[in-house]
Amino acid sequence: MKTTPLFLLFLLFLGLKLCGVITWSWWWVTAPLWGVFFLAFVFLVCWLIYKMIKVAL
Repeated sequence: MKTTPLFLLFLLFLGLKLCGVITWSWWWVTAPLWGVFFLAFVFLVCWLIYKMIKVAL
C-alpha cells in the first residue's frame, strides 16, 4: 500500500489530537482523508455549471 502525504498528515493530526496537543474538531482532524474528494466534487459542480451556462448562451 502506498502512503500518501495526505495520509501522513492525517496520522500526524490524529496523534496530536489523541495526545491532547490540539483541540480541533474531529472533522478537521480527518479533513486530509475526505477533503480531496470534497474539493474535487466542488470543482466538478462548478465546471458543470460553467458548461451549462456556456451552452445556454
